[in-house]
Amino acid sequence: MRPKRESGLILIDLLIIILIAGIIAAIVVPQYALKKEEKRKELSRQHMIALADAQDRYFEEHGKFAPDIEELSLAAPEVNALVGPEGEEYIFEQPDSLSFVITSSLGYGEVRADTTERKVDWEKQQ
Repeated sequence: MRPKRESGLILIDLLIIILIAGIIAAIVVPQYALKKEEKRKELSRQHMIALADAQDRYFEEHGKFAPDIEELSLAAPEVNALVGPEGEEYIFEQPDSLSFVITSSLGYGEVRADTTERKVDWEKQQ
């Protein structure tokens, strides 16, 4: 007479379950990280555009671009820092009173503008 098999998981069953869970994790985790990075880029780009828009409004009122972020913040309270929503910093450069450059410290792009045009370069890498 054959011995009766007890109900429950045996070692091979556990190994198969762990293998399947590992395969699923190997597919899902990189996709999640990619989506999270894309969201960070989008938020950073939106913030840089908001800074550039605030500079445009400042220019319309004063006839020149704001020389620093403190003066820009007074004119546009919604833009109160050069730190983005995810903690990245923005490099604010102003070669003269008629142009400016805002660059993401994480290499997400830059916004350049002068009195005649605005150039946005999202592929700019540092």
